[in-house]
Amino acid sequence: MSIAVFVTDTLDAKSLVLWGAHFAYAAETELLIVIPRKSKGEDAWKDIKSADDAGDNKLLKIVLDLVAAVDPRKRLPVTETEGESTEPPAPLPIRIREIAGKDPESAFADSMLNLDLRLLLIPAHEPTKSPEEQDKWIYRLLVEAPCETMVIRGAFPEDDRPLSIVVATEGEPDTDIALQRAQQLTDKFEGETSLLYVRPDDDSYAMHVARYQLERLDKNVRANLAEMPKKIALQESLRSAIKSHCVKNQPDLVLVGTRNVKKIKDLLRPWDSGDTTSGIPVATIRDGVPLSGRLLNEVRLWVRSHVPQMKREQRVKLVDGMKSSSDFDFDFIALIVLSTLIAALGLVQDSGAVVIGAMLVAPLMTPLVGIGFSLVQGNERLVKNSLRSVLYGFAVAFVVALILGVLIQVACWLGIPLTEIDTDNYQLQARGHPNLLDWFIAFASGIAAAYAIGRPNLVSALPGVAIAAALVPPIATSGLAMSTLRLDLSFFALLLFFANIVAIALGTAITFWAAGVDSRSGQKTAEGKDAIRWPRYYFAAFVLLSVLLAGAMSFDTSNEQGKENEQKSLNPPTANIK
Repeated sequence: MSIAVFVTDTLDAKSLVLWGAHFAYAAETELLIVIPRKSKGEDAWKDIKSADDAGDNKLLKIVLDLVAAVDPRKRLPVTETEGESTEPPAPLPIRIREIAGKDPESAFADSMLNLDLRLLLIPAHEPTKSPEEQDKWIYRLLVEAPCETMVIRGAFPEDDRPLSIVVATEGEPDTDIALQRAQQLTDKFEGETSLLYVRPDDDSYAMHVARYQLERLDKNVRANLAEMPKKIALQESLRSAIKSHCVKNQPDLVLVGTRNVKKIKDLLRPWDSGDTTSGIPVATIRDGVPLSGRLLNEVRLWVRSHVPQMKREQRVKLVDGMKSSSDFDFDFIALIVLSTLIAALGLVQDSGAVVIGAMLVAPLMTPLVGIGFSLVQGNERLVKNSLRSVLYGFAVAFVVALILGVLIQVACWLGIPLTEIDTDNYQLQARGHPNLLDWFIAFASGIAAAYAIGRPNLVSALPGVAIAAALVPPIATSGLAMSTLRLDLSFFALLLFFANIVAIALGTAITFWAAGVDSRSGQKTAEGKDAIRWPRYYFAAFVLLSVLLAGAMSFDTSNEQGKENEQKSLNPPTANIK
């Protein structure tokens, strides 16, 4: 397996070739240098063996001159042996290939699976652009390349002193790859690799927590940390910690293991002009992406290329609107109480029109959309606020329906002419016997709600979404059934409600993900980990709940069907006898 460098600019050519040559020599493998060239023909590869093959490609001529001069053996330590003749180390095998085409960079990204690479080095000047501005081929290499991928900024040290590499980390999984590559390089050329562990100084136990996490990292990585110099930095960001460390130590390279594109952009931004650390090379590296990850990325790119993407201004307005509409305040309580009263009275009267009116008044849809949005964005405050509003709203609605049911029972017992609660009427029975179709209806409602809320021109569709979601009627059914001691009906009505909220939250989350909403970078948990992790656990929990609730709903449906079949067998239809 080769180590490759992809040289796209004369400014980065020398740095990439020198770093690539030393990484390849340390790994005892060949160096592959790939040069792109635009042409009008089809994509084509060409092996370059001499200046005659370069043609008019100026970048290729510069690379040929660099290859003729580069020799990693010059940096090898000198060993003196008496009376023994030792053979000189073998030179580094270097291969140069040109890829030509209308879009040679994208063609190179397409051919990654056929190159059999261990490590790929790419320049840093492109990935530092925003995701909207950067070329698609750069983004694809960063998130899809099957080999280890390193983005590097800065020149290779000119002197022949031993290399000094600092691996900086906040505990990312790709730290192990960074440590392995750094140690491989410094061991070969008798340099030194050190570890800089960064954690926010957010409480009085920050240093103790950092030491514990550093010990745990030592157990989880394959690299040897026993004799490695280690330092803990309590800083608000990885970039500031690296800058402070480099001012005092002046390493030859700072290497960070991460696959977060936004973090890569932040780390590879040039330092301020005139800064003493401005010349220190900085690089990021991530492990190869497995097949499952590449397939997921392909799906994500395909979906987002076909679904209209939400702009930043739309996301800001959406979050602001959901925060204000999801607060459990007087307005929310008033609407939930009124909608429950309307729904309960409609259920008692077996009136579908009144029940539909209650659906339009209910305020639960907005916090459910907020849950789905926060699961994708990683907005912990919004998800807690939305969950609290949904749960408190459910409690209020259930108590209101229960009290109303008890009052109706008492009024009928006193002889007041009111409609009695008939738990066998159609509207109550429809909510008391849910099935899988109800779950899919709620899931589709969540997708429709997220899409309509994210598109201002589709707001007119929200009333229909509210009717389809049917959130308050199941709670009202449960409360009324509880007041008549129909515990089975009450339980399965609650089952329908919770299945609805889980399905709606999943539907909205998937819709916002497809519309381009991603987890926010730079957010930290109390333990100093990336906040991007917790939405995955929440999402997995919602999926698991969906499976369990769907199973329970299927069980109820099968039981009801079994009872009907049993009843039919006991009471067979009689023939008409004339």
